Amino acid sequence: GKSTLINKILNKNRLIVMDKPGTTRDSIYVPFKIYDDNYVFIDTAGLRKKKNVIEKLEKYSVIRSIRAVKCSHVVLLLIDFYNGISEQDVKLMKLIIDIGKCLIVIFNKCDLFIVDRNIYINKLKNIIPYFNIVIIHFMSSCFNIGIHRLFFYINLSYSCSIKKISNIFFNKLLNYIFFKQEKRFLTKKIQINYIHIGGYNPLIFILHG
Repeated sequence: GKSTLINKILNKNRLIVMDKPGTTRDSIYVPFKIYDDNYVFIDTAGLRKKKNVIEKLEKYSVIRSIRAVKCSHVVLLLIDFYNGISEQDVKLMKLIIDIGKCLIVIFNKCDLFIVDRNIYINKLKNIIPYFNIVIIHFMSSCFNIGIHRLFFYINLSYSCSIKKISNIFFNKLLNYIFFKQEKRFLTKKIQINYIHIGGYNPLIFILHG
């Protein structure tokens, strides 16, 4: 699905597409310009369960895919709408969020079914970790459904990830957190003097104490 999506956006057969998963074995960087903005899509190899990864080539592909996630600004996780969310998909979502990247979960091939999306999204709340910070998008690469809207979500996620937040706000938040948690420290109170931002995307906090 990932290669098909990029080919549809570029309107040409830039990447090899087959009717079975696992065609892409290495991360492929695809720069392009659309809507007067420059993008670089990284078409990565799919990540299977660790116990199913046997070949050395696939192990290398997994390492390259995780490296691509770390150097990306926004991560798109494509899920086959027909097959639904697997345990491996949930693990990937948690990995991406733990790395500190913006995540857009895309349900591809949504043209095959007629589903009330609001009901479907409510069901996902109990499945997807950190649901409130994940964008859910329905799309069909083959029929060009939802691709224009996808770029709106990409730009929105990126702008949020680099939004500057004042240190005053975080210090007030820090004081509030420690005020609420103070009773839990039975031995010695943790002394934190102040906090500031050390970097964006991923967001890094530096605490001094």
